[in-house]
Amino acid sequence: MKFIHTFVAVTIILALDLVDCNEKVENKLKIGIKKRAEDCDQKSRKGDLLHINYTGTLLDGTVFDSSEGKKPLTFTLGAGQVIKGWDRGILGMCIGEVRKLQIPPELGYGSSAMGKIPKNSGYLPGYGPQGGQQVAPDVQNFFSQVDKDRSGKINAQELQAALVNGKGQNFSDQSCSLMISMFDTDRSGTIDIYEFGKLFEYVNQWLNCFKAYDRDQSGAIEEAELLQALSQMGFRFSQQFVHFLIQVHDPVKKSEISVDQFIVLCVKVQRFTDAFRQRDTQQQGVITIGFEDFLGIALNCTN
Repeated sequence: MKFIHTFVAVTIILALDLVDCNEKVENKLKIGIKKRAEDCDQKSRKGDLLHINYTGTLLDGTVFDSSEGKKPLTFTLGAGQVIKGWDRGILGMCIGEVRKLQIPPELGYGSSAMGKIPKNSGYLPGYGPQGGQQVAPDVQNFFSQVDKDRSGKINAQELQAALVNGKGQNFSDQSCSLMISMFDTDRSGTIDIYEFGKLFEYVNQWLNCFKAYDRDQSGAIEEAELLQALSQMGFRFSQQFVHFLIQVHDPVKKSEISVDQFIVLCVKVQRFTDAFRQRDTQQQGVITIGFEDFLGIALNCTN
């Protein structure tokens, strides 16, 4: 399997060169290097997953697009996900390098207008470093394996195909949908590599917690182990209630739950607890709640 190299912390400063249709335009891509990288252990290649920060301006100073204050643009180099000028102009680029490209219309949007970009326009972009969120190499590699369609995004189905519990089974639909929703900040139904990095850390924390209470290393937690786990998390539940929790989250009725079911159970318990505490202002352990408020909690905490 080919691993996709992920380049982060790269800035693209785009300046649009407005070209009059009657003017003669040299129809080839020009690449200038304004600053070379001090170290270049890895150069961008076709198939690499790139995460790019950029600012695009017209020659009059008007900003037509920018990633400032937003997430970096993510695309697979050479896959036709961006204009041809980008696909060609970023090839062989190092992190820390600054480039200036002159992109003719046919390698941009051609005779079509795009947002504030007029038709028949050339581009004059520069590329360089600007800090940014860092992603650990192990997260990058795992993300590349999970992102089967090379979209730079992961959905619940892709996540499910990559996660296996201690029983050798893939994580459940419910657990993967739940985890995606927890880190999907733009509510797109997918997560990018930065959101995935947080999910990756979150899952590993739960795995470590699960292993600590799976005393017999069976790949599943039984009722007594769950009671101890919840107790050490600060929840004082009765034996009967823990038995109920096991039954609800154990689809095969073996009186045990796997790690994905454990994550779902604990997330739900925490969500309901948080909702309860918000309403238990006197910290009495008892609340009075309206019917619609009750339904709202039930629906929000189980999705």
